[in-house]
Amino acid sequence: MKTIIEKQDDGYTVTEELGIITITGTAGSKSCHVSHFRAWDALTPSTRAHWDAKIPTDKRTGLFAAPYDFALFRVRPIGDAVAVVLGLQRDTAAAEKLADEKRDAEFAARAAAQAAIDAGPLAEMRAEEARLVTMIPAGAVRCAITEHSDGDGGTYPTFSAEGVDIRDWHKCGDGWAYATRPGEKNPFASVGVFYATRAEIDAIKAAQAEKERQAATAKADKIAKRTAAFARARETGERQELGRWTTDCCMNRHSDECSFDNATAWAMPDGTEKTTYACCY
Repeated sequence: MKTIIEKQDDGYTVTEELGIITITGTAGSKSCHVSHFRAWDALTPSTRAHWDAKIPTDKRTGLFAAPYDFALFRVRPIGDAVAVVLGLQRDTAAAEKLADEKRDAEFAARAAAQAAIDAGPLAEMRAEEARLVTMIPAGAVRCAITEHSDGDGGTYPTFSAEGVDIRDWHKCGDGWAYATRPGEKNPFASVGVFYATRAEIDAIKAAQAEKERQAATAKADKIAKRTAAFARARETGERQELGRWTTDCCMNRHSDECSFDNATAWAMPDGTEKTTYACCY
């Protein structure tokens, strides 16, 4: 594509619409956003190097647009279209800022008006919550509630207390207190009051601790057996079995009739681990 240098007396015209500058000449037209226009010295070094031999020194005035490596456009004089567009952009930015501020103020006013409407129902909901709280038995712990998506546009709650999940929770009275706007049927806010007894929480914690203890013991036993197997392998010079399992495919790949293997892990006398596979067909 040839370099287009805008000159009004040579038939080139420059038009602007919504920040897009279009340069039109005998070879056609090309457009790019006004933000792409820069002075020659402000172009990237690679762009200047690419066009250095093609743009005479005395033509390096005005504003250039280089949206692509193969096209460079120049608009001069500076006081024409580009300056007008830049001014329009500043006016547009100021107008947009005022519009944003007006929109934010209107949103804040609507939110405040809605908050005033909701204040009564929310106060009633909090009062009902306080009443339900008084129904929690002495020594019991109120459950925290976490809402989860059910994948169909609804939600479901889970309950926890003191960091443990509570499956068999208890509710106080109706369990939930709701806030409903005047003239509406569906609540816009709700709070639940559920609890678990101290004995239930302690039993869950004890079960978790026992599970963790068993897991730690199993892990320690596995490490001890593995260490002992490597020790025996070094002493006897014979490999020792570490464990075995069944694969979900043939690891030997020597027969199309085999669909899975029996795998065995070995502790080797040199301290390495090796796995062998036996076809099961």
